Amino acid sequence: MIVAIASFPGTETKKLCKTLAMRLGLKHLSREIVDAKAIAASSESSRQEIAEEESKGNFITDSMIACKQLQKAVKIFLHSARKARAKQVSEREKISMGAALEKIEEEEKALSKAIAAISGTGYFVPEEFDMVLNLDRLDEEATIALVEKFLEKIKK
Repeated sequence: MIVAIASFPGTETKKLCKTLAMRLGLKHLSREIVDAKAIAASSESSRQEIAEEESKGNFITDSMIACKQLQKAVKIFLHSARKARAKQVSEREKISMGAALEKIEEEEKALSKAIAAISGTGYFVPEEFDMVLNLDRLDEEATIALVEKFLEKIKK
């Protein structure tokens, strides 16, 4: 099984993916590794490398770009309000809410530009995902439980 989980900048997606990988017995491929391969995919050899990784299966990634490029992946989007994400960033990085909002907006613009260049589509297109989950009322454990249950059902 291949699982690609994406979110808006500022969401703790990597931590959630690592936990899910451990619980589900999947390999975790970090966003940084997957995105670097996808961005380099303008060459034929890079496209083949991505296809090989996809054919091996059994991994989870926290990459929005992977959601756009991995055809066989179960695609999940974790949605959270910008203010909630800014609060997390502010607390995690010990910066002001204003600075956190600016950082998130800059990351959103950069990611939108990269995704448009790679896939020609918008950043968040709900119908491209198998599951869209609003995190604003869920804690980490509830989020993990819902995603696990969904993945159990989709396997069958």
